[in-house]
Amino acid sequence: MGYVEERGAAGATIAAGFALALVLGLSGCVYRQLTPLGQAVRVTANPEAIQGCELKGAVTGGDGLNGGITGQRAAEENANRELRNRAAEMGANVVLLTTSTTGFSGATQRGEAYLCTG
Repeated sequence: MGYVEERGAAGATIAAGFALALVLGLSGCVYRQLTPLGQAVRVTANPEAIQGCELKGAVTGGDGLNGGITGQRAAEENANRELRNRAAEMGANVVLLTTSTTGFSGATQRGEAYLCTG
């Protein structure tokens, strides 16, 4: 008898569960959703875009759950969505992005939230 036959159905189920967890752990997952107000927030690195706008305050977005080799893009997207949602909660519609870092431990984005009219 081979090893697979000896471990039976329970062992096969555990092995399949482990394989699924490994695949999900290695692939990034975008889990933050934009709120309706967050969808209207624009992120820019151009300081000219906020001339004449009202500063609402500093804002940060981050994702420490994704990262590594395959999850960096998802970490960036989650951080960006959190940044935009938080800016919207402050009454802002534009974020001047001041720093953006992505690595094996996830992503962080920081900026200044502004309300721009006209």
